[in-house]
Amino acid sequence: MIRPIFANLLLLLMGGFLFSASLPYTGKLSQRGVNYTGSARFAFQIIDVHQNIHWQHDDESNSTIPVSVANGRYSVNLGGQGMNPLSGDLFLNKRKLFLRIKVNLKDGNGLQLLIPDQPITSVPHALTADLATYAQKAALAEVVSDGAITLKMLDERIQHKLDANLSIPTGFVTPRMLSDKVLRDLNRTVTYADLSDPLRNTLGRKISKSMLEPDVLSDLNRTITASNLAPNTITTAQLNEQVLKYLRPEVMQSPEAPGLVFHGQRVILQSRAEGKYLSYQWYRDGQAIPGATQKRYVIPDVNGSLHDGNYTLSGEQ
Repeated sequence: MIRPIFANLLLLLMGGFLFSASLPYTGKLSQRGVNYTGSARFAFQIIDVHQNIHWQHDDESNSTIPVSVANGRYSVNLGGQGMNPLSGDLFLNKRKLFLRIKVNLKDGNGLQLLIPDQPITSVPHALTADLATYAQKAALAEVVSDGAITLKMLDERIQHKLDANLSIPTGFVTPRMLSDKVLRDLNRTVTYADLSDPLRNTLGRKISKSMLEPDVLSDLNRTITASNLAPNTITTAQLNEQVLKYLRPEVMQSPEAPGLVFHGQRVILQSRAEGKYLSYQWYRDGQAIPGATQKRYVIPDVNGSLHDGNYTLSGEQ
């Protein structure tokens, strides 16, 4: 059951509705004759005598907003608190309107209609001038040019509100206080289609050298040397097959035995390999020969006791 406080409602309409698109409303709610206390979800509509809807708090018919009720009393700001704004000429164009309220008490019964619909109007006729006067003022306000109203023309109370540095304490607004429409908008995923054309053009444009800073260009154009690389940072597993083929050593001619060798004869052992950054080491019977680090090994004077054995060549990168 709702018992609106008409005095508060009507006076606030007269004093505030002409300057804003919201309207304070205070109501009373009871369940089985007992004043309700707790959080409930409400839906608000303004209708006429023919049940036509002229305003509702959200575009979706099943949407609700959370409202705290204490000892049966609750207050909302129609057109505020994330609701659709009220039209400035709503009460000027319609003389007889009603506030329809639905509430979900979270008792498993869903949204329930609170009856009867409450009649609302802009002001009692005894307290206001002719509605036509307000209509003329509203029409005049629509054609006021930019800058025509100055700060000095405003009432001191309005100036004080404009000058007040109001802030919301951290944590004051919680998700439960927001309407379903606002929550959906905050939680939705931003896609490429949601971006403005200038931002999409910026993301999709190609980067040219002229767009780079001089220090970036200098770093891109510098020559990479072995001293620029940290040791062991690049392994053969990180190189593709074409690079490996270019660097990998390939034996083009294996060492060959010279045949019959006589004491005191000059012997030349040689091999040929291709690749980059190669080094060589000759071995006799598996032991490295000191100083024999060229692709050709020369024994100028063969001595059987000194030079007899099997010779091999090892190449490394």
